[in-house]
Amino acid sequence: MRYIDLNLNTKVDINMYLDEYNDYLRLYEMFGDARYQLEARKIKDRVQRMLQRQKNYEKCIEMLNGSKKASWSSKQTG
Repeated sequence: MRYIDLNLNTKVDINMYLDEYNDYLRLYEMFGDARYQLEARKIKDRVQRMLQRQKNYEKCIEMLNGSKKASWSSKQTG
């Protein structure tokens, strides 16, 4: 199961969203109702936003960890 860590306290199950996305696509294929296609697009957009937030969060953590290492090493050598 793949989880996305949105912040320190929240985990989201991506599989749940992907299942829902696939369900709406199947309904659209079966019935041709554009509302199902629209809902599938909304879910896809939501997942993409969550993934982007996760990447941004990870970059921030890397930057913070990098700055801590830099300040720590400068204290050690200074």
